[in-house]
Amino acid sequence: FVELAEVLDCLSTLVDPIILAGDINIRLDRASDASTVSFCDLIASYGLTQLVNDITHDNGGTLNVVCVCDDQPIPVVNVINTGLSDHQLLCWKSSLLRPLPIYVTSIRRPW
Repeated sequence: FVELAEVLDCLSTLVDPIILAGDINIRLDRASDASTVSFCDLIASYGLTQLVNDITHDNGGTLNVVCVCDDQPIPVVNVINTGLSDHQLLCWKSSLLRPLPIYVTSIRRPW
Protein backbone atom coordinates (compact mmCIF):
# COMPACT_ATOMS: atom_id res chain seq x y z
CA PHE A 1 0.00 0.00 0.00
CA VAL A 2 2.94 2.33 0.66
CA GLU A 3 4.30 1.88 -2.87
CA LEU A 4 0.85 2.34 -4.43
CA ALA A 5 0.35 5.51 -2.37
CA GLU A 6 3.69 6.84 -3.64
CA VAL A 7 2.68 6.19 -7.26
CA LEU A 8 -0.71 7.83 -6.71
CA ASP A 9 1.03 10.81 -5.07
CA CYS A 10 3.04 11.36 -8.26
CA LEU A 11 0.09 10.81 -10.59
CA SER A 12 -2.26 13.06 -8.65
CA THR A 13 -0.09 16.08 -9.45
CA LEU A 14 -0.62 15.62 -13.20
CA VAL A 15 -3.56 16.91 -15.24
CA ASP A 16 -3.88 13.66 -17.18
CA PRO A 17 -6.77 11.33 -16.34
CA ILE A 18 -5.85 8.49 -13.95
CA ILE A 19 -7.00 4.94 -14.58
CA LEU A 20 -5.82 2.24 -12.20
CA ALA A 21 -6.48 -1.19 -13.69
CA GLY A 22 -5.25 -4.71 -13.17
CA ASP A 23 -4.96 -7.68 -10.85
CA ILE A 24 -4.42 -6.48 -7.29
CA ASN A 25 -4.64 -9.94 -5.62
CA ILE A 26 -7.01 -8.62 -2.95
CA ARG A 27 -10.44 -10.18 -2.53
CA LEU A 28 -12.57 -7.04 -2.81
CA ASP A 29 -15.71 -9.12 -2.37
CA ARG A 30 -14.71 -9.60 1.29
CA ALA A 31 -15.71 -6.20 2.64
CA SER A 32 -14.43 -6.83 6.18
CA ASP A 33 -10.95 -8.03 5.11
CA ALA A 34 -8.21 -5.69 6.35
CA SER A 35 -6.51 -5.53 2.93
CA THR A 36 -9.81 -4.71 1.23
CA VAL A 37 -10.51 -1.93 3.70
CA SER A 38 -6.99 -0.52 3.29
CA PHE A 39 -7.19 -0.60 -0.51
CA CYS A 40 -10.64 1.01 -0.62
CA ASP A 41 -9.60 3.72 1.84
CA LEU A 42 -6.43 4.41 -0.16
CA ILE A 43 -8.13 4.82 -3.52
CA ALA A 44 -10.93 6.89 -1.96
CA SER A 45 -8.36 9.25 -0.46
CA TYR A 46 -7.13 10.00 -4.00
CA GLY A 47 -10.64 10.52 -5.38
CA LEU A 48 -10.75 7.19 -7.22
CA THR A 49 -13.79 4.93 -7.62
CA GLN A 50 -13.50 1.16 -8.15
CA LEU A 51 -15.94 0.06 -10.87
CA VAL A 52 -15.78 -3.76 -10.93
CA ASN A 53 -18.47 -5.51 -8.90
CA ASP A 54 -18.52 -8.94 -10.57
CA ILE A 55 -16.43 -12.05 -9.96
CA THR A 56 -13.20 -11.76 -11.94
CA HIS A 57 -11.47 -15.06 -11.07
CA ASP A 58 -12.43 -18.68 -11.76
CA ASN A 59 -12.03 -19.56 -8.05
CA GLY A 60 -14.33 -16.68 -7.10
CA GLY A 61 -13.71 -13.19 -5.87
CA THR A 62 -13.10 -9.78 -7.31
CA LEU A 63 -9.34 -9.61 -7.82
CA ASN A 64 -9.19 -7.32 -10.84
CA VAL A 65 -10.04 -3.64 -10.69
CA VAL A 66 -10.71 -0.62 -12.85
CA CYS A 67 -10.50 2.60 -10.83
CA VAL A 68 -11.09 6.07 -12.27
CA CYS A 69 -11.15 9.57 -10.84
CA ASP A 70 -14.46 10.80 -9.53
CA ASP A 71 -14.34 13.81 -11.87
CA GLN A 72 -14.01 11.64 -15.00
CA PRO A 73 -16.95 10.13 -16.87
CA ILE A 74 -17.70 6.77 -15.23
CA PRO A 75 -17.42 3.99 -17.83
CA VAL A 76 -19.32 0.71 -17.73
CA VAL A 77 -16.95 -2.22 -17.15
CA ASN A 78 -17.90 -5.53 -18.77
CA VAL A 79 -16.48 -8.75 -17.31
CA ILE A 80 -16.00 -11.39 -20.03
CA ASN A 81 -14.93 -15.01 -19.62
CA THR A 82 -12.67 -15.73 -22.60
CA GLY A 83 -11.61 -19.18 -21.38
CA LEU A 84 -7.95 -18.28 -21.93
CA SER A 85 -7.06 -17.55 -18.30
CA ASP A 86 -8.27 -18.07 -14.76
CA HIS A 87 -8.94 -14.29 -14.73
CA GLN A 88 -11.78 -12.67 -16.62
CA LEU A 89 -11.28 -10.02 -19.29
CA LEU A 90 -12.32 -6.50 -18.29
CA CYS A 91 -13.52 -4.24 -21.11
CA TRP A 92 -14.46 -0.57 -20.89
CA LYS A 93 -14.29 2.65 -22.88
CA SER A 94 -12.68 5.75 -21.45
CA SER A 95 -12.11 9.25 -22.66
CA LEU A 96 -8.42 10.02 -22.25
CA LEU A 97 -8.53 13.52 -23.69
CA ARG A 98 -6.50 16.12 -21.89
CA PRO A 99 -8.33 19.24 -20.80
CA LEU A 100 -7.80 22.23 -23.05
CA PRO A 101 -5.08 24.58 -21.83
CA ILE A 102 -6.12 27.89 -20.32
CA TYR A 103 -4.17 30.84 -21.63
CA VAL A 104 -4.02 34.12 -19.78
CA THR A 105 -2.92 37.33 -21.45
CA SER A 106 -1.49 40.00 -19.23
CA ILE A 107 -0.34 43.51 -20.02
CA ARG A 108 2.27 45.20 -17.88
CA ARG A 109 4.32 48.27 -18.16
CA PRO A 110 8.12 48.23 -18.01
CA TRP A 111 9.87 49.45 -14.88
